[in-house]
Amino acid sequence: SRVFRIRCADDEDTVEGIDLGANNIVGIPPTELYALPSLRTLAIYSNPLDGIDFEGIQYAVKLKELLIDATGISSVRGLNLAPSLEVLNLRFNKLSGQFPTEIGKLSTLHTLSVAYNELEGTLPSFLEDMTNLRSLLLSTNQIGGNLHSVNFPGSIRRLDLSQNRITGSIPDSFLTLAPFSATLEVDLSDNELTGSVPTDLTRFNSLNVFLRDNRLTGLNSELCDKSSWNEGDVGKYGCNGILCPAGYSAPNGRHSSSGECSKCPNSGGAPYMGASTCAVAESSANTVLVGATVALTMVISAWILS
Repeated sequence: SRVFRIRCADDEDTVEGIDLGANNIVGIPPTELYALPSLRTLAIYSNPLDGIDFEGIQYAVKLKELLIDATGISSVRGLNLAPSLEVLNLRFNKLSGQFPTEIGKLSTLHTLSVAYNELEGTLPSFLEDMTNLRSLLLSTNQIGGNLHSVNFPGSIRRLDLSQNRITGSIPDSFLTLAPFSATLEVDLSDNELTGSVPTDLTRFNSLNVFLRDNRLTGLNSELCDKSSWNEGDVGKYGCNGILCPAGYSAPNGRHSSSGECSKCPNSGGAPYMGASTCAVAESSANTVLVGATVALTMVISAWILS
């Protein structure tokens, strides 16, 4: 059964919110929705749509929240005309290619998620100009390039770039526009970052940072003195509260409530800092594979001959 949730204003004469999420709706939503003069929230998430037409969205002058995640859309053409958007969720869609330039025109955005898409290319320079943006979630795409070519706005408080293809070192200027007093959460896990964690990050007193499964090789001891970082784990476990050393692993790539840094049983099992698992030695892996193949062959032979 389908459930449509409509929220009206206090005077009950105008519609403020429409939630059509997870109703197995197909087709293209009617653009007449944008003409509702008091509409503040439009949620169409988790529906197998054929697309979304943003023509007329400029008339939705009070629309603050647009939740269109998991709808299968591959384009946001025309979305740049939305005049007042603050929250935009585009997760689990089919956006591909370069980061959509339309999003850069949404100057009022403070929360943006484009995670779990197929974005490629590099991080756009216009992110610096999105001066109201507090939360930027871009995990699980194919974004490449490096962090030296982009500045994030000083308003940013949560940044998730995990599971992409970002290369190079973390620059000293990373998050340089954010105030020292900011409480930040940063996830750069599962990329191809190299070098050392920059000492300049010590300017932040409150930082939760996730760096597991990169190719990092250095961690200055000054960083290990930031006792409040990672919800106090750095105060408890020192450097291990930021990254496990090479040759060790932990589920989060650091000592945390999820597990401590444990020494890998085989030499070279974790050549970089912050490993979440220990690699299986090639000789051991080949032995396991050969053994499994022999066992499978015996099972099939017995079945055929029976």
